[in-house]
Amino acid sequence: MRGLPASARGLLLFTLGFVLSPIVWFPWLQQFATVGAPATWPDGAAETAHRGRRENAHTRGGGGGSGGSGGGRRATLPARHPEFRLALVVPWLGASFPPWFAYFLTSCGRSAFLADWLIFHEGANWSEAAAYRPVNVHFHDLGPSGLSFAFGTSLARALNLSHETGRLVRLFDYSFRQYTYIVTEYKPTLGVVFAPYLDAYTHWSYTDLDIVMGDLPRFVERDELRSFDIVSYSFGDHQRLYLRGQFAMHKNEPWINLLFAQCEHLGAGLLRELAFKAATHRKMSEEAANRGKAQPRVRFISAEGCYSAAVYATPSIRVKIANKFFADFGLQTELAVVDGSVRQCPPTDAALRAAGLVPRARRAPCALGADADADDDAAAARDRAHSIELPGVHEIAGPLVAVAQHGDCSRWVDERWRVCANLTNGGDGSEDDLLFLNGSLFRRARRLRVPDRRYDSGAFFHFQTWKGAYKRHTLGQSGHMRWPNGSTFVCSGKGIYSRPEWAPARSPEDEADARERERGGGAPTHVRAAAPAGWGVPLASGLRVRASLRR
Repeated sequence: MRGLPASARGLLLFTLGFVLSPIVWFPWLQQFATVGAPATWPDGAAETAHRGRRENAHTRGGGGGSGGSGGGRRATLPARHPEFRLALVVPWLGASFPPWFAYFLTSCGRSAFLADWLIFHEGANWSEAAAYRPVNVHFHDLGPSGLSFAFGTSLARALNLSHETGRLVRLFDYSFRQYTYIVTEYKPTLGVVFAPYLDAYTHWSYTDLDIVMGDLPRFVERDELRSFDIVSYSFGDHQRLYLRGQFAMHKNEPWINLLFAQCEHLGAGLLRELAFKAATHRKMSEEAANRGKAQPRVRFISAEGCYSAAVYATPSIRVKIANKFFADFGLQTELAVVDGSVRQCPPTDAALRAAGLVPRARRAPCALGADADADDDAAAARDRAHSIELPGVHEIAGPLVAVAQHGDCSRWVDERWRVCANLTNGGDGSEDDLLFLNGSLFRRARRLRVPDRRYDSGAFFHFQTWKGAYKRHTLGQSGHMRWPNGSTFVCSGKGIYSRPEWAPARSPEDEADARERERGGGAPTHVRAAAPAGWGVPLASGLRVRASLRR
């Protein structure tokens, strides 16, 4: 540089400055930084390959499939929905989590696009299941008596009982130590109790752990998030208008979060109810000890009673109840979880034969994913797809129809708080949405956007009765088998099984039936083709399973 003339040095410095200038190169770099490839593609195959890698990365991360419009540069779906975020809140009392907890954790990952789980505990051991925790499940260890402190202090402040904060904390602590099940009575208060953790969420819901989650972003609709104050999902029994304890999605707004205070035992009478429970428990425990009997259970007031009635008594409230999940009450089939899709499988051949039906179920596509044909591949791609629009799996198929209310259902609920829909006209309403709008109840028909002939899908599966068997098992042993990739397993009345172990060997009768069908012989002669009485809910595959109990 020193040997060059001044004019030459000036030209060289100008050229280097131009070449290195971000103003010149930034637009070009931005193309690659934004989409990871040039704006124009040399051929369609290259674009397809790049798009496939990007979508697979989102699927592995729990974010979902693809978004944006096709052709040219394709927009990438964000890992989180840009507008809505749902927190599912679980306060857990106990030294450890249930034996099926690893399966629960694994199933939550598919919903990371829209939902987080916030699990509050007091030093519970979850190390055995830690390997299965997805990024959208968050544990909050509140320490010894931490839940008692959270409930006592938060509710004292919300109910203007600050002068009784210490007493409330002590009473909650006694209740949570002596009869842990009582924590579920306070589900409606969780939006207030854990408010400091919910600032980043547009919605929250209470929920349970005796659940296998499906793909919530496919079932939760944008209209549900925007147009309704509370949305609860049912399993086909939604003539009972209570808000389900497994899923009741609330807008995260102060006036909605305080609706629970309209119930005497959760509001003005909270301190009195807790004191009554504690005094009753001490007296009954002393009597039981003197007589050598088991510890008693104190009064339990279901959140499905008073709270639901209080919600429906609120002027201008907008509530939706939709049939979107599966439960094991009267269930005759298995449930398969395949890459985040919860599927109600057609009955097994043995179950069909016992019911007097022709054993003709195709089980492999239901339980083992898209291995069979082009139809299965298309269905699997649809199952994986998430969308910012959140269209849901159903579409409106009819107008609003007014529905009368009565109080003759939900017998476990105090008669004062029973709220029921009269669905005697126009079918049982299992395929209708129920809408409570400004003090009036309506039903509205719906249909699947894309019917599937092989299985029904649900937002999640609640195993209320089967968990009795699940509690007797240990993860990694008989009944709760470890799975190879964590994405596919089957729930039955006997246990939860991973992909290699799920299908038992076919019986000699099944083998004979299969040979008969291959020869084109039609239905085997040793079974009847007529459906027995009491079987009435059709699967998308054309098979029928026993209807849910509708008492």
